[in-house]
Amino acid sequence: MSSVIDILLSVTFWAAAVRIASPLIFATMGELICERAGVLNLGIEGIMVIGAFSGWMAVYLGAPLWLGVATAMAAGMLFGLLHGILTVPFGLSQHVVGIGVTLLATATSYYAYRVALPEVTTPPKIEPFQPLEIPFLSDIPLVGQAFFNQTPMTYLAFVVAALTAFVLFRTPLGLAVRAAGENPAAVEAQGLSVTALRIGAVTVGSGLMAVGGVPDAVRLLVLLLRDGERTRLDLYRAGGFRRVAARESGSRCAAFRGLRRAAGAVATNADRGASALSGLSDGALSSLNSGSRPDVAALRSARGPDDAL
Repeated sequence: MSSVIDILLSVTFWAAAVRIASPLIFATMGELICERAGVLNLGIEGIMVIGAFSGWMAVYLGAPLWLGVATAMAAGMLFGLLHGILTVPFGLSQHVVGIGVTLLATATSYYAYRVALPEVTTPPKIEPFQPLEIPFLSDIPLVGQAFFNQTPMTYLAFVVAALTAFVLFRTPLGLAVRAAGENPAAVEAQGLSVTALRIGAVTVGSGLMAVGGVPDAVRLLVLLLRDGERTRLDLYRAGGFRRVAARESGSRCAAFRGLRRAAGAVATNADRGASALSGLSDGALSSLNSGSRPDVAALRSARGPDDAL
């Protein structure tokens, strides 16, 4: 127990936790924008991989680090545009298109890497972002080194989170995006295009997802090369779905609402079950307790109108 407490009080632990969370913040904010506009983007894994590959390749070819980040975002926006066009105007299944985007993006990254560097088995190292220490704030015990001695990408992740919240909930553009997902008829009544808003939101959100792959670029490429022929969907070990879960539980403190709703659902189903059992005859109850086949007619008569399939 003491060792666990020592780890939790370690500056290194919290610094690593904040650094590892930065890619998740980018991807979660991207998914938040997509879903607020009414589109579920399940292509997160593939978009992060194509972002990691594009950014890494740009820097490897001599581009500055920030240009590599911009390249990653452009690649993600391209796949986001594809996702938006297929799901919004054409009305294809968002789940199927999301999985297809993941397969296409990871396969494109793998193929492009093999074409560009056919004889290389391990991605060459590039010069990453270096930690940037903020004066005075970094001297705060425990919190200072954990939050104020990070790389520029980590700082950018927190800025993006704050900026996303401000734009979505404090600007007319954010109101239009949210209305496109919640009440499209109201958007059309104002003379705005729901299709354009949704495609734009998916495009921008996918760009943020791709930027989330930049901090882990080398690790993602190593996994891509190792698992490329065997399985590509394990690159992030269902990481995209974790980001969808993070978006669902983290949006405007929805975690507490989700727990309350889950408890309410359990209670409702328990009440239904109790009501159904109370309406059964003694013979049906005894058959249930004994494990034998119950009286189907008795069971059907005990079902309420809300239980109909």
